[in-house]
Amino acid sequence: MYLLSPKTLAILRIVGGVLLVAGLAALAVEELVWLGFTLTTVGLVCLGVAYWSAKRSEQSPVRKSYISLRSLGIFLVIFGLLGMVATAYVANLFGRSSVVLGIFFLLSYWGATRGWRVFPIVPIVVGLFASGYVFSAGMSKSHYAILARQAEARNNLGMIWVREQEFLQKHKRYGTFEEIGFVLGSKTNRYTYRIDVSGKPGTMIPAGIGPVTPDNTVVSAAISSDGQHFTATATANIDADATIDQWHVNDAKCCLDRADVSDVQLR
Repeated sequence: MYLLSPKTLAILRIVGGVLLVAGLAALAVEELVWLGFTLTTVGLVCLGVAYWSAKRSEQSPVRKSYISLRSLGIFLVIFGLLGMVATAYVANLFGRSSVVLGIFFLLSYWGATRGWRVFPIVPIVVGLFASGYVFSAGMSKSHYAILARQAEARNNLGMIWVREQEFLQKHKRYGTFEEIGFVLGSKTNRYTYRIDVSGKPGTMIPAGIGPVTPDNTVVSAAISSDGQHFTATATANIDADATIDQWHVNDAKCCLDRADVSDVQLR
């Protein structure tokens, strides 16, 4: 006797197959990564339920538990591999964790089929801890790496403010990077710095690592017409997503304590 009717199983297989194909297609488009990840997951769940139901209907209770372990392990590995190819960082971390957990479930199935009654529970417990560690460690590492990169913008904008104040004391106005003598000693900067958007010489320092990003969309870089006010900006794409990290400082020394648009949030 089937746990689900043959008609229901057929519908699950068709729906699962369609969702799986649609999800894989969406994963190839950066803007649709999360939609693709969701459709792929639901599709795999539908196919997994149909397979699991058909297998369990013809097995003994003990054999059913073994099939469940194997099916869950295979599902987690496939789910994880799909997540690992996604461009979204969190999806990638979920993928790694799922692969780790799936491998341990398959190891548990291997031990159970050999009659080791105590052994099967050990890989499951270890797998849960291991997958959780992989995910949390990856999140922590990425978070602090991005914070460290943001320190570049804060430090250099602070230096620009100091140089501008020194220039103001001597010349009674604010100047360009070239005039105030602000240069970066190496080409390791990830941020693009601007003191003006005119494109004149000495008003922009391009990123040494990564692309040259557009000016700050919240506050534009500028020196006032009378030279008594300035705004310097720093922008960069400091991770793999489309968000641009954006900072600025002005003659009043605002606002080095926070980003105008922060890229710290993981996606």
